[in-house]
Amino acid sequence: MAFDTKYAIGYDLNDVCVQMSYCSLKDLNPETFSTIAGEQNYDIPTVLCKKSEVNQWFFGDEAEKVLAHDAGIRVERLLEQSRKGEMIQIESEEYDPTALLALFMKRTLHLLSTVMSVEDVEALMITADNLDETTLHVLEKVAPELPVPVEKIHFQSYAESIYFYTLSQPEELWKQRVMVFDYAYRGLGVYGMHMNERTQPVVAFMDENHFPDFISPEAMYPDISESERNIRMDEKMLQTMKECIDRYVISSVYLIGDGFEGDYLKKTLKYLCMGRRVFQGKNLYTKGAAYSAMEKIVPGSYSATHIFLGKDKLKSNFGVKVMSAGEETYVALVDAGVNWYEAVARYDFILAAEPVVPVIVTPLDGKDVRTVEIELPGLPIRPAKATRITLKISFKSEHQALIRIYDMGFGEMYPSSGKVWDQEIEI
Repeated sequence: MAFDTKYAIGYDLNDVCVQMSYCSLKDLNPETFSTIAGEQNYDIPTVLCKKSEVNQWFFGDEAEKVLAHDAGIRVERLLEQSRKGEMIQIESEEYDPTALLALFMKRTLHLLSTVMSVEDVEALMITADNLDETTLHVLEKVAPELPVPVEKIHFQSYAESIYFYTLSQPEELWKQRVMVFDYAYRGLGVYGMHMNERTQPVVAFMDENHFPDFISPEAMYPDISESERNIRMDEKMLQTMKECIDRYVISSVYLIGDGFEGDYLKKTLKYLCMGRRVFQGKNLYTKGAAYSAMEKIVPGSYSATHIFLGKDKLKSNFGVKVMSAGEETYVALVDAGVNWYEAVARYDFILAAEPVVPVIVTPLDGKDVRTVEIELPGLPIRPAKATRITLKISFKSEHQALIRIYDMGFGEMYPSSGKVWDQEIEI
């Protein structure tokens, strides 16, 4: 297989619809998959349908067609139900919601067979609104069921997808703060990306806010005429955006989500367009995920000069000091800037004397460096340099590291005791 046929896929997963974008080494600009050729029909409803009294499943638009004829049982909110973890009763059977989510995702990914072979997929980036521990557990259970090898599947938040999408655009669109307003089923989500140009590498941050009271205009103002409703919505949106924007210099604004469709936000759009570039669309997250997936194959020009520090990123470096060739050397275990759920490191070394392992925690700004001494009570007494240990570091969240140390002994003369020590470090 030729190397230049490799593909990267960005998969936007939420409880209303999913979108998929893809790019290849032949064309690094992502294209969003449309269920109708030649049209911008990007949304695939996040819905399954089991045909009544038959073990036959439909998904997306086909599921909606079957349901329109009252010929099946609807299963929706697949991600939410998987996060809850409660079994779903369908007719006389119980189903694991995570298994149903895996079925839905597998079926949607197979739609891409018209574009590529699954063997050509080198990276799949799944993006979702929130990557908390529960969501990650769900996605890790789903991943082995997908038609892409697990080692090629990655996860990231909407905030990080915004970062990758933004940096793929012309530089003048992101030199100052970038604002993204997402008005969809979850309310109004607001993201503000800004850079610290004084650091090396340049650090990008993302402020996030949420206004859940922004439901549909009809639900917000049910007892007034459409024209009056539009006026009130325009005023409310204008006031909210001013609160988010007025104190900043803005390079560009992105409006995404069905809530921005139509022409009822006249005053709001006039305000936004005063000295700013304004863009409207629906597929920013999936394209950002595709750009990020391509980074896993071929790092882009900004990967060495810019780093994203969203809420899922580690803000500190972790390392140990060891003696090598008679000199003290710092060994990096985990670097700041990686997603906490992807950060795992393992290191073997020999204890000099004391049964203590000092782990150095260095914040990205270099301030308040601290050394956490991990004691090894119960370690068998052996001569100096006659104990080999394995240190493994992983993370329970962006604020909590788990250090696990194994006694490996030292050859046949000093066999391993089998002892293991765990210590959590608050970051």
